[in-house]
Amino acid sequence: MLGYSNPGASCVIGLHLNNYLDCFVLGESTLTPLIIDCAIFIRSSATTIRFHDIDAFPQIPRLSEIEFYSTALNNYVNPLVLTSGWSTSMMKYCLMHTLHLGVLHHVNGGAVLTLIEHHFFGRATEKLADHLQILTLRFRSWVRLHSISLSIPIITTGHFDMAPGELRLKAWHSRVMVAFLAVCLQQVVAATPPAERSLDLTLIATATLQISNWNLDLENCPIDLAEEQANRLYDDGMQFCGTYKALSRHHLDAGRPRYPLRPKLHDLRLSCGW
Repeated sequence: MLGYSNPGASCVIGLHLNNYLDCFVLGESTLTPLIIDCAIFIRSSATTIRFHDIDAFPQIPRLSEIEFYSTALNNYVNPLVLTSGWSTSMMKYCLMHTLHLGVLHHVNGGAVLTLIEHHFFGRATEKLADHLQILTLRFRSWVRLHSISLSIPIITTGHFDMAPGELRLKAWHSRVMVAFLAVCLQQVVAATPPAERSLDLTLIATATLQISNWNLDLENCPIDLAEEQANRLYDDGMQFCGTYKALSRHHLDAGRPRYPLRPKLHDLRLSCGW
């Protein structure tokens, strides 16, 4: 955690990004009572750098540790900086909020919409609420079959945002749901002749399988990773990010703005590198 905001300051929240306004901007009334898990950067009169291309991420200028202390923190000093051995490099993104409560919301939502389009959860004439009820019942049966400890209420339209295709579930529910949807999508792929498989179906089936395997691999690894394990997690994680990016571009070209890149996918790419 890195502290409270300097009262009266208009701040941009980000990590290792200078003047990153595309994340979100919060004022003093919001920031003052909060403890946040990322760096707080005071907006300055310097040229604002807006981030639009995921591939350009490594070229975005960062604050050095000295600049962070002298400029970003202004007159406020968090007690952490007085801790022996602590440095700003120790601040990391929270994987649960980045992945399970971020990227997976969009992956699961997009997967459900693709499965609905292939009549996996009932006829096309069914209402969304009916599709989601069928989804819940099948998901519960699959969870029981695999002896997974999980209790989930009926998924309703209140959990689903159609515009970006976002299925908002709790973190553990999202983690297990993506594995279930990966199995469902593999069934649809197997039942669809290759010539009739859409790019959307191929990409989302690949993405759900990749991130499910990555999650499982991560959970099976020890706390201290061997170099081979770390490299494998990095390579597999970056493959998923590439597939997700292709999904985003495909739907953007088709006029369906699903699978947003900002800000969570960028965070996940950094997490894969840690």
